[in-house]
Amino acid sequence: MREEVSDIKKENVALLNVAYDMDLVVAVLREDRVKEAIIVAKHLEQVKAKK
Repeated sequence: MREEVSDIKKENVALLNVAYDMDLVVAVLREDRVKEAIIVAKHLEQVKAKK
């Protein structure tokens, strides 16, 4: 159980780092551009999955 908690804590730190990085991206590119890029990326992912 302790090992599982340790793994979850490490994952949490990694996710917090990703969230911080995303905040930086949004600050530089603006939220609307980031949202648009995510929509396009998801669409391309769906098209690729259909092939």
